[in-house]
Formats: sequence, structure tokens, C-alpha cells
Amino acid sequence: RPRYHMVKPARNVVIDTFKAVYLAVKLRYLRWRAGTEGGPSWLDYAAKDYGHEFVADIKVLKRLLIVFLPTPLFWTLYDQQGSRWTLQAEKMKMFSIGALGDFQPDMMQSCNTVLLLLLIPTFQKIIYPFFARIGLPTTPLRRMGVGMILCAFAFIMSGFVQIAVDSKPSIPEAAIGNSMIRFINAYNSSVTLNGTALSTMSLPIGAIT
Repeated sequence: RPRYHMVKPARNVVIDTFKAVYLAVKLRYLRWRAGTEGGPSWLDYAAKDYGHEFVADIKVLKRLLIVFLPTPLFWTLYDQQGSRWTLQAEKMKMFSIGALGDFQPDMMQSCNTVLLLLLIPTFQKIIYPFFARIGLPTTPLRRMGVGMILCAFAFIMSGFVQIAVDSKPSIPEAAIGNSMIRFINAYNSSVTLNGTALSTMSLPIGAIT
């Protein structure tokens, strides 16, 4: 530490950024009320007090915020794969994958890595070159934009799926004046249920009735 020259910060950049934005909005509003025109950007109104270089940095920050502001919302929804979407899939009909049995809801997270390994070379070798041949070059920013739009549609569709799942309760309701008993077989073998008003039935391993 003695070998370094410690320079104290001259100002708080975060606070100055908010002050410059506030000043620019204030001056832009006053000019709008007076009917006078200003610079090409509303942030230019703060250049006199904070300098053109600092205002240029704020403009860059504004462009970055447009891209990164949806990021927390995206990850909030994306992380539902391991929570709400798994619970949603448990209420839906499973499909068979042959000798491996039924495709379970939590298996989809394991397929994410496999899908990445399959789709990345497919897009790089087939889809992107095809778009380039038909005159639609795919720049990284365009790919990100299209991906965000597709993600938005996927989130919206999952909402409609949840509405459909909620409209059909998985547990039937008992009629008025009656009660319902549910049995869960947690043993490692089948069990047999019988009773006075219950016909004899076999309950397989892990079954719920």
C-alpha cells in the first residue's frame, strides 16, 4: 500500500448523473413551456453545467439501460423453470419416452444443456447461413432482439397454460354432504384397500387415489 498514491475521488459520479438528468429534464420542460427549441437531445440541456463529455457518457448509459433493464425481469421468469413451471407440469399429462417411462417435469432442466449443444451448431451452420443467403443478415444485436421477443411469447403462453390448468382442478371436489379420502401408497409394494362401503381395490407403488 505505501507504494501506491491514493487519490481521493473528486466527486460522486452516481449522484452527479442523477443531478444532470434532473437538470436536463427541468430545463427541457421550461424550454417546452416557453416554446423554444433546444439541442438534438434533451440531455444536452445539462452540458453547460456538467460538460459535453459527461453528458456524452450519460447518453451511452441511457442506451445501455435500454438493453439491461429487462434483464432482472427475464431472469426472474427464467428461474421459474425449477419452481412454478415444474409444479405446473406436474398437473399436466406426461408423455412416454419409451423404455425410460414417462417424461417427468424436472427432466426438462436436464435437457437444457443437451438442447444448447444441439441448437448452437444448428443455428451457426444452417439457420444463420440460410438467412444470409436470402438477404437477411443476422447481427448479434438482431439475434438478441429476436430471442427476447420469442422469450416474451413463451412467458405469455405459459401464463395461458396456467389459466387452463387452474380451470380444471386436478383434485375432484366432493359433493355437498359427502367427504373425500385420498390414499397415497408410500410402501415399496402394492397394497389392497377394502372397507364396508368400499369395493376391494389394489393400489400400485407410488399411486394416489
